[in-house]
Amino acid sequence: MCCRFGPTNYPITIYARIYRAPDGRIAIQYWLFYYYNDWYNKHEGDWEMIQVELDAAGQPVRAVYAQHHGGTQRPWDAVDKAGGTHPLAYVAQGSHATYFAGDAIYPQGADVGNRRIEVYDRTGSVGPVTPAVQLISESDTPWLRFAGNWGERAIGDLSGPTGPATKGAQWSDPFGWAENQPSDARTWYHRNVRVEMDQMPDAATLTLVNALVADTIVEPERGRQTIVVLDPPDDAKRYGLALRAQKAVSPDLVVEWPDTGRGQVTKRTYALDVPAGALATTGLCNQ
Repeated sequence: MCCRFGPTNYPITIYARIYRAPDGRIAIQYWLFYYYNDWYNKHEGDWEMIQVELDAAGQPVRAVYAQHHGGTQRPWDAVDKAGGTHPLAYVAQGSHATYFAGDAIYPQGADVGNRRIEVYDRTGSVGPVTPAVQLISESDTPWLRFAGNWGERAIGDLSGPTGPATKGAQWSDPFGWAENQPSDARTWYHRNVRVEMDQMPDAATLTLVNALVADTIVEPERGRQTIVVLDPPDDAKRYGLALRAQKAVSPDLVVEWPDTGRGQVTKRTYALDVPAGALATTGLCNQ
């Protein structure tokens, strides 16, 4: 696994834990400890986690990246990787929440009483840094049994965190915890140009051209394909969208185009009817 974040004067180590489910699936958890959380909330110590899941045949199928009190998931094919094998994790500046895309802004707003407090995570693309990996288990890693705080005790999110083994289902039931985390494509990227289609990838395939940086996220279990344009949104830009139908399809195509200055998103839905073997193309712009 590779993490993208700034340089450090200390050796970078992640702690890998292997969890084997009764049905043969394997969850590999990578636990990362940071010395200080310097974000909207500040506290000593910070434990974060990344999970990669293998099927019973030992093939990677999904990754789940933890962010604050939850996380988001992507199919393995949609995860950015170094060398085709090592997942890249983009670490938010200060808060250490982990995301699938770099050079991006992730809203973390919350309602406090009658007020909406808007705060953000921002990821960069410095690196990559490849940490040393240390295997841990409850039986031979004594510090996992430490029940105290990894930092000064305080109130709420200002307190140092407890260790990995105290994280509830995240530790005791990794697959159950992962199933309760939402899709990365649906949770974020409303500040980005987004194209979504509700058809299986074996029936039709979406591609986008003219975008300098874009992520294609195919979720077969949900029957959904999403393309996220990671270039900054610009009304002057125009992209080319192509739909190749392996089978006859009648999907809904949803296009979201944000105006970040006004805090608005223009959302359009198009009902398509494409015969088998056809290639449909169109220009995509905010008009």
